[in-house]
Parts: sequence; structure tokens; C-alpha cells
Amino acid sequence: MHHDAGGWDAYFKVQAKYGYHIGPVMDVLLAHLKPLVNQRYRDMRGVVTAFQTLACLVLVASAAYRARSYAASDRELLALIYVAIYWLAPLALGGNLALYRSEALLLPAVLLVPGLPRATRIALLIATTVLTIPMAILFFRGVLV
Repeated sequence: MHHDAGGWDAYFKVQAKYGYHIGPVMDVLLAHLKPLVNQRYRDMRGVVTAFQTLACLVLVASAAYRARSYAASDRELLALIYVAIYWLAPLALGGNLALYRSEALLLPAVLLVPGLPRATRIALLIATTVLTIPMAILFFRGVLV
């Protein structure tokens, strides 16, 4: 990076122009979940994307809990590491980053679903299926770009 862009921290300098910087993950996560508990931040986009983030949180936490019990295979552990990194990286950048785009990179998480408890799988299936309708509406209205 130093050779091509003139600085080892070129990526972070570019991201700083957009208001992104390495910061506390929990603050960003809670800010994205805020529309679920605070009326002032509640609009259709905020609620729908907050529910998507909550579904991802449940998926990652459930898979991590299962992996902790040493019941996960090597392939499941590799998928969990991938999912955790690709889910936490945008949260670590902070700012007003649209998580609904980066959460699409969590597709390999489907490898983890069969090992989850049945109730968790059913809840995630229902939640994500229901979320597709308002997400599609927002996308085709140009709200989610």
C-alpha cells in the first residue's frame, strides 16, 4: 500500500473522508439496533435494517456458541471465522455505514445453520423470510441503494 498509494494508512485516510474510522464495535452495533427500542429513530428503513442486523447477530452468536461446545467441524469453524470477520469489519469502521449491504457477504453462514438448534433455525427462517418483503419494497423505491 505504501508503494502504490504513498502511505501505509492510505485505506484509512480514504475512509476517514467518509466519516469511517476504527472504533468501538458495540457502539456501532447498538446504534444500528436503536430503531427497535427508540421511537425517535423509528422509520421503515431503520426498523427493517435493524431487524436484519438483529437476525445476523442471532445467527453469528448461535453459531459461535455451538462452536464453543466443540461440536463444530473444521469446515463449520472456518465458515464461522469468515462470517465473524465479514460481519465485524463493517461494524468496526463505524460511521453511518449501510450494514445491509455488507451483511449480504454472510451467505457462507448457511453452512452453519444445520448445526443450530431447531428453534433457532425456524426463528431465523421466519424472520429472514418476513424481512425480504419490506427490504424489497425499500430497494425498489430507491431507499436502499
